[in-house]
Amino acid sequence: MQKQLKITLNGKQYSIATDEHEQDVVQAAELVTSLFGAKREKMPSLSEDKIALMVALHIAIDSAKSQRLQAEDEVKVEHIISLMADSV
Repeated sequence: MQKQLKITLNGKQYSIATDEHEQDVVQAAELVTSLFGAKREKMPSLSEDKIALMVALHIAIDSAKSQRLQAEDEVKVEHIISLMADSV
């Protein structure tokens, strides 16, 4: 069931409807705000739109890395389980 949440992104308040856990949404908003501020400090001449795109790309890269590492870990675990089964 969707609920209405108020979050702050980059100093602006938004009302959103979401099924996600409130703490996850708040934490995500804090991460976006933090990344936005860090990018703005490093590149103050960029527009907010470009900074927002850079933040989105940064988060997408982190997500892709996490998915790749999780898949690699699953393969390693399966290999270890196979080795353990062979030694029994």
